[in-house]
Amino acid sequence: MAPEISTTDTVFLVRHGERIDHVSQLWQNDPAHGISDPPLTSLGHQQAEMTGQRLGELIQQQQQQRKTMTTAAPIILVYTSPFQRCIDTSIGIIKGLGGCIDSQYPPLLRMDLGLTEWMSDQFYDEIYCSGSQFLARHQEQLARRQAMHYHQLHLQHHDSPPSPPPTSDDNDDDNDSSKKSISQPFILPPLTIDYTYHSSQYTDFSFPESYPDMLKRFDYTRQQCIVQSSFSFLPKKYQRCSSSSIYVIMVTHGIGINALLDSFRNTTTRPIKTPYCCISRFQYKRLFSASSIGGNKFLSFAKSDNDDGDDDDDDDGWLDPTSLKFEQWKWVPDLLASDSHLTL
Repeated sequence: MAPEISTTDTVFLVRHGERIDHVSQLWQNDPAHGISDPPLTSLGHQQAEMTGQRLGELIQQQQQQRKTMTTAAPIILVYTSPFQRCIDTSIGIIKGLGGCIDSQYPPLLRMDLGLTEWMSDQFYDEIYCSGSQFLARHQEQLARRQAMHYHQLHLQHHDSPPSPPPTSDDNDDDNDSSKKSISQPFILPPLTIDYTYHSSQYTDFSFPESYPDMLKRFDYTRQQCIVQSSFSFLPKKYQRCSSSSIYVIMVTHGIGINALLDSFRNTTTRPIKTPYCCISRFQYKRLFSASSIGGNKFLSFAKSDNDDGDDDDDDDGWLDPTSLKFEQWKWVPDLLASDSHLTL
């Protein structure tokens, strides 16, 4: 019998947008952070929102193709590397999702150390902070940003002049920044940040990290992210939406995209080019394979709950003796590192 899918059956992989240190030599990392952590450029923020718009289109198309149509809006779960460029990209994606977002059940954002950059000495000379410190710092920044955002909404609701984002000069009597409005990048879209979520295994950096260890980390993280996308692992508020479809978006780095591609396909392949904000999509589908009695001919075709194609590498097939057909459920890619949505 076909297995029940209690978690997501669709996962999108997205690389972060354009990073500022690859564009401007003037940018300098804060040495107090203990690790290089560049944000996005203004173009990178635009790329992220355009990517969100494209993901929204793909999700809406998939919703329309489902056999069991439901009026319930989809639940969107975003897992991100805690590096600033990935957090910026994730928030930009959520901004771009637009019509896919249910204001009562907005996208859920989770930071996972398992999705971080390859901790190789090719990229870093030294790392002076722990993974837990790094994660806590970004959680604190997001919490402050949320507080600032809700304060801004409160002021607008009461017809008060908007207040500015906090700066290092807030206590300076000569500072007249209170007359300025909040800047666009600080405005948050509707979202829920899951501060209680953490990787079940990767709670610190492993530096220097070998290439095989990096692949193992992404493979484990990919499996855990899917498992924890089931309703039983979501906040109680979202558990009331059991009729909704769950879509997972993983935002990570270029090497991480290739590692996740290999993890989903259960094979090692030559790395492919992964442009900024490229999109890959995997869907969990069932594969039918029919062989002749003599075994000289073999036919395989794929089918999903949406009547789509399929492909995977699990060996959970079963044989129907009346039709001589094998059925397997597999993760199938139908979009690989595409950035066509960014072309104008």
